Amino acid sequence: MTVQFLDNELILNKPDMDVKTSDYHGIDYRAIFDANPDAVFILSLKGQILDANTTAVNRYGYSLDDFRNMNAVDLAAKDLVKEVHVHLSESLKSGNKFEWRHRHKNGSELPVEIFSHPIVHNGEPAIIASVRDISQRKKLELALQDQKFMLERILDTQPGTVYIYDLVEQRNVYLNKHWLTAYGYTVEETQAMGSNVLQIFHPEDLARIIASHEAWKEASSGDIREIDYRIRDKGGAWHWLVSRETPFVFDEYGQVTQILGIVHDITERKQVETLLDGQKQVLEMIAVGVALPETLTSLVQLIEAQSPGMLGSILLMDEDGVHVRHGAAPSLPAEFVAAVDGQPIGPNAGSCGTAAYLKEAVFVEDIATDPLWDAYKEAALPHGLRACWSTPILDTERRVLGTFAMYYRQPGLPRQEHLQFIDTATYIASIAIGRHIAEAELRKSEERLSNMIDGFGPTTFVGLMELDGTLIKVNQSALDMGGVALSDVMGKPLDQTYWFSGLEETQQKLRTAIKLATQGEVSRYDFQVRGTGNHLVSIDFSLQPVRDKTGKIAFLVPSANDITERKLAEAAVRASEENFRAIIESSPVAMAMNDENLKITLLNRKFVDTFGYTLEDIPTLEAWWPRAYPDPIYRQQVAQEWHAAVEKMQQKGGGFDPMEYRVMCKDGTVRDISFSMSWIGTSSLVILYDMTERKHAEELIQKNGARFRFMLETSPIAVRIAASGGHNVLFANQQYADLISLERDQVIGTDPKQYYADPQDFEDALQQLEQGKSVTNNLVELKVSETKKTWVLASYFKLEYENVPAILGWFYDVTDLKHAEDKIHQMAFYDVLTQLPNRRLLMDRLNQALSASSRNGQYGAVLFIDLDNFKTLNDTKGHAIGDLLLIDVARRVQSCVREGDTVARLGGDEFLVVLETLSADVDEAAAQAEMVAEKIRTTLSESYMLNERRCYTTSSIGIVLFSGRQEIPDDLLRYADTAMYQAKISGRNAIRFYDSVMQRAIDTRAELEDELRLALNKQQFRLYYQIQVDNLRRPLGAEVLLRWDHPQYGLVSPAQFIPLSEETGLIIPIGLWVLQTACAQLSNWQNDAIAKSLTLAVNVSAKQFHEADFVWQVQRVLQETGANPTLLKLELTESAMLKNVEETISKMHQIELLGVSFSMDDFGTGYSSLQYLKRLPLSQIKIDQSFVRDIVSDPNDATIVQTIIAMTETLGLDVIAEGVENEAQCQFLELRGCQAFQGFLFSKPLPLGEFMDFIKNKIE
Repeated sequence: MTVQFLDNELILNKPDMDVKTSDYHGIDYRAIFDANPDAVFILSLKGQILDANTTAVNRYGYSLDDFRNMNAVDLAAKDLVKEVHVHLSESLKSGNKFEWRHRHKNGSELPVEIFSHPIVHNGEPAIIASVRDISQRKKLELALQDQKFMLERILDTQPGTVYIYDLVEQRNVYLNKHWLTAYGYTVEETQAMGSNVLQIFHPEDLARIIASHEAWKEASSGDIREIDYRIRDKGGAWHWLVSRETPFVFDEYGQVTQILGIVHDITERKQVETLLDGQKQVLEMIAVGVALPETLTSLVQLIEAQSPGMLGSILLMDEDGVHVRHGAAPSLPAEFVAAVDGQPIGPNAGSCGTAAYLKEAVFVEDIATDPLWDAYKEAALPHGLRACWSTPILDTERRVLGTFAMYYRQPGLPRQEHLQFIDTATYIASIAIGRHIAEAELRKSEERLSNMIDGFGPTTFVGLMELDGTLIKVNQSALDMGGVALSDVMGKPLDQTYWFSGLEETQQKLRTAIKLATQGEVSRYDFQVRGTGNHLVSIDFSLQPVRDKTGKIAFLVPSANDITERKLAEAAVRASEENFRAIIESSPVAMAMNDENLKITLLNRKFVDTFGYTLEDIPTLEAWWPRAYPDPIYRQQVAQEWHAAVEKMQQKGGGFDPMEYRVMCKDGTVRDISFSMSWIGTSSLVILYDMTERKHAEELIQKNGARFRFMLETSPIAVRIAASGGHNVLFANQQYADLISLERDQVIGTDPKQYYADPQDFEDALQQLEQGKSVTNNLVELKVSETKKTWVLASYFKLEYENVPAILGWFYDVTDLKHAEDKIHQMAFYDVLTQLPNRRLLMDRLNQALSASSRNGQYGAVLFIDLDNFKTLNDTKGHAIGDLLLIDVARRVQSCVREGDTVARLGGDEFLVVLETLSADVDEAAAQAEMVAEKIRTTLSESYMLNERRCYTTSSIGIVLFSGRQEIPDDLLRYADTAMYQAKISGRNAIRFYDSVMQRAIDTRAELEDELRLALNKQQFRLYYQIQVDNLRRPLGAEVLLRWDHPQYGLVSPAQFIPLSEETGLIIPIGLWVLQTACAQLSNWQNDAIAKSLTLAVNVSAKQFHEADFVWQVQRVLQETGANPTLLKLELTESAMLKNVEETISKMHQIELLGVSFSMDDFGTGYSSLQYLKRLPLSQIKIDQSFVRDIVSDPNDATIVQTIIAMTETLGLDVIAEGVENEAQCQFLELRGCQAFQGFLFSKPLPLGEFMDFIKNKIE
């Protein structure tokens, strides 16, 4: 049989068929039909099997005859029978292809694939069906489905998305389940995207993605490429992804049509990278000094970007330590920011105020309901703020710098990633704020330095230099003095600046000073430098090396004082002294001076002429006495009377009553001498009047008055005789008439009293004569005219003159001498320019004021006045104007004080006022002194008209009060000077009291001392416990730390009251209370399974330890409390142990016998001797926290700690480190063999209840 298709008709040619053989004659179509490997059936339109080939017979188990009696329905699987006619109809239309299941004769089913077409068979429409056995293929497909299932299961369990992307259709043809769970899109939504899948990619990444797809078309099968990009999930959030892609399907031309990709979400990594980049940027902002608000704002925005929906805030701790201020809150409502700005910290002060108060994180889940927000929720809720998580920002010393807060508009608590963001924010913020504070402190320090340097006054010049002499800082006074700008001298060697230019000798001294200073020595010179206008200025120059904390010389401080006026004053004093000496030398009266050490310093020409002695003969008073008074009895009498008169003069002040003695001269003659004395500073000026001739005349008159009338007439001394009763003048020689500028006859008969400037002088002399007293050498002022007066030494004695009782008066003219003496006194005690008392007289007046204050109980005050910028005025307007200003200032100051007060000029533009008899109440006295000072300050600030030029100046005034003789005058001047400079530093034209701040500090300390004495009785002390752990962090015990819970001030820092208790001795009863309380607690712990093995370390002060009965105290406390002594450890400092070493060792051994152990506290901070250390019965060394603090960064501390640990191992001692605050410190110590630790890393000191809870949690 042959088969062919002609015009859609299949013609079968068989011998028994009607065939068309014209074209295919001779072909055996039946053979072909039977040879077909597929079963072939010819069916009627109703499915009757008309014919079947051999393959069908063999495959189904039926014979050909069997088939011809069967219908296609008979071969169909039972569940498919109803569908047979549907397929027959489809086959008649256009042919059909479908999979089917046939039944074998034995009942088994056979999967087949049927290809059917309409034909003409024996002239009738029929269907030919080619049936292919697909059993093997179905097995393979099933296996493939199993593999596909397994592959999908594998791909669905991948942690990332797996996809197959069709580059032609631009859509994903496969996505694993991870896609659906990770990004929220359903299968349908994904399929619906089709080629629009790129719409969920970030716009910034699209260009790269499309370029990557194009590049894949030319790739080879082995390529693997990687690309990262962002997609948006169904919720709108962006995710960072990284895809590793490889070719999956190629077309017939070898081009890639599909790629396989595996995707991993790198959002967290990108966030970390972004966070790190942001941190880097913020840290760079900190490094370059960007303003703190801008830096903190960038930090908050960085954290906000990592946590969508979060609104960040940073508050800064105020300087007062009790309020927090706005730092940065770029996204929070301005009204809310303003509402919380300045809030006080406290236990119920919202999230931030509470976090700052507790120094720990405070997470509020719902602002609306949390009691911490009761006072602030009305400010937060209207803005939709519901949750607030706040964390304190702490520095390395755990001081609160501020807080970082995360606000959310829905209630909630932070997740782990939030905690990481908080840690990052607080860490960086602490750096930024710490840097800001450090820079602010540095600026303040520099300002203080500048203020201090610039506040030294206009005549003090201060600067800073590098070690090579380069100038890096100088005050304005130095610049003004030289008339130079800062740029003229900054950065230049000091010896090359204008001040030193051309002065080779001065430059050489400066270079020598620099060399010595770099070696640690201080130099001081007086030399001249150049000032304005190229004139030379004398300065007192010193160069001081300054060391850093390591002891290394860091820089040099040159300082100088303008001593030009002092030099001029010294020259003036020298000239004055020369004039003084010249006056004394030329005096017609003998004079001598001796200093406070009784050394004779001056004998004038008249003295040498009169007595014959020179300084070589009598260098001291000790040499004078035996030569002037060889008779020891007379010498003793003179000495007693002389010393008594001098002592009276010192006690009561005032003058020295003249005394007459007979003095032996060098040539052996004896002369009658009248002595008087006055003080010149600390020296004595003795005036010796030679009365020998007068005495001789008096003796002669007493023997024979008439005989010597001629002698009276011709006497070189003025003589006057007056009647005793009527007081009329009976006789006056020509010398007397000349003395009072009258003729002799004008004098006779007149009342002698009219010739006295003070008539009482004569009355007093007459009264003394009536009392039988000798009246000799009275210094009396005679009135010559209304304008002229004469000074005389007057002596009176009774006689009879021409049988009339009379009074003889001898008058020795000492007017020139008195004028010279006055001039000497003026030069010695008064300022030449202003005529005010100078320093010498001031000190005398101040001593008198102190004595008066001591007697009357009233306060006095010293006012130190310094004119502001006087040197500038003096230099710019000339010294003549400056002198006029000083004279006017002196006048104005005098006008502001009472008559009994003292106004003095110390020199230059410095004046001093001593106010006496102020109030006995210190506050009233201070107010009175301030009132006078304010009057002076106001008066001096008014304008001055000097040589028709209007000038202005102001003053800075320092005040110090005094009361009684316990004050030292020099100290009072120094205190007032210090207060004056405080006024200068405060801005000039101001008034400051020396002791205002100091007094407050003293009062506070006294108050604290009083309350400290009551604290023990009032049970205000508390013990806090800080855990000590081993290297596995297991509790070993605790150190007990004393706290004072003051009812008003709260917890008082031990740094305040421990030193005070040491000084007052209160440490002894307080220390005993600590020991008793700690031992009682040890006893209580014996019944506690958790705490019974814990040790307690108790600090013992040096004073307490060295009490004579300390050993007995320890023994008694152990007995009374029943504490296990092996669990008690006494901590002693090095200084306590090494004081009286032998007694210390003995006591320690006695206490050790009780079972108590010892630890050396703060080891390394003192001067421990290994010789003694080996002898001390110690069990433990405690490494001081000052070494631990910088152990990781400071190689010196690291070396010290390592040495201490090695030493303890050698000595067989345990070692514990205190002040361990971070893991880096702990790891360092562990690696070097430290066995125990204490510090904030493990726990802060806790009250007993909290400590026990902490221990229980730790052990559990």
